[in-house]
Amino acid sequence: MAPRHTQPRKRPAAFQPSTAQIEKDPNHQLVSPFLPQTPLGSSTPSRTGSPASSNGFLSASRRVPPWWLQWAINPYVALKLLVTPVVLYFNWKLVAPYVAPGLPNPFAPIFLLSGYLPTSKPEQPRYAKSYYDLIFLAYYIVFFSFVREYLAIKVSRPFARYLGLRKEGKIDRFAEQFYAVVYFAFFGAWGYRVMDYPHWDMPGELKRYYLMQFSYWLQQLIVLVLGLEKPRKDYNMLVAHHFVTLWLVGAVYMSMDIPDAFFAASKLLNYIQWERAKMVAFVTFIGVWTYFRHYLNFKMLWSVWYESHLAPDASKQWNWSAGTYLVSWLPAFTFVSIFALQMLNLFWYWLIWKILIKAIITRTADDERSDDEDEDEPTANEKHD
Repeated sequence: MAPRHTQPRKRPAAFQPSTAQIEKDPNHQLVSPFLPQTPLGSSTPSRTGSPASSNGFLSASRRVPPWWLQWAINPYVALKLLVTPVVLYFNWKLVAPYVAPGLPNPFAPIFLLSGYLPTSKPEQPRYAKSYYDLIFLAYYIVFFSFVREYLAIKVSRPFARYLGLRKEGKIDRFAEQFYAVVYFAFFGAWGYRVMDYPHWDMPGELKRYYLMQFSYWLQQLIVLVLGLEKPRKDYNMLVAHHFVTLWLVGAVYMSMDIPDAFFAASKLLNYIQWERAKMVAFVTFIGVWTYFRHYLNFKMLWSVWYESHLAPDASKQWNWSAGTYLVSWLPAFTFVSIFALQMLNLFWYWLIWKILIKAIITRTADDERSDDEDEDEPTANEKHD
């Protein structure tokens, strides 16, 4: 009986790629800003047909969500959800004084802060935690989806095409990083301002900052988990990073936002192939990253370990109605969480330096061309209806 000729079985890919693989992976979030790109406008045959997504929110690299999640990718659906409670709120303010004077507006907690403390000073209103905060979070999850997609359709995608980008996947990545620059720059500056307040004082501005940041990261987590964007090779690390960041509300937000703004800017410069500017931006990003994601994180670790006793005694109890949760085990748990985040940051930090040093020595960014992450995707002009 003749022997059967069988093809060798392919071994499944490892869960975690080696650092050598990561360094050559254009899909990895830390590598992509330094790898060379395909020439602008290459492989772009002309065509007169309309693209598959003229409105920008159904590009080829995106998964179409069910009807009840359309707000996550369609800004016009999100806008309807955002405007409806605002219209109802103002209708109530106009009608209620004649129908039910003094009755609280039931639509206010949807997009305005709840839990106002009557004992606080009018010039610095304070707020306690409230179950209505969950409604506030849901509203601003939709809000950040709207801002992200509207900027993509009206600003970043047209701007990317103006700069010469043609691959749909590359345009999507450009839109992601454009939004990251806008968001992280704004909230990094806002976070730097509100961090002057003691955390247990909770004035209105600080509570609004916390809740809106929390809404943003929840929205990002929804996009990742539901696969509404083209997945990256470091998907698992990104999801873990989002979970840890959601847990470590507060100063960690600021220490993440500011370096991420510089990092996203270096990605934008790489996509449009401004090589010298990209190098300057990346080196600047390393300095900013070093200060915020390592120096400040180690200061936070020291503070959690040695300064937790400085919190007011009234805060050292688990009391939902009073908004206090600093029980005896919480500082240790927070320390472990920040330490785990720091280990992830150190891994990325080592990878960043390794890639930068290798590129400087070998001049990889100038002399070699690697496959584009979207090489197999059609351009915007190649798509069919």
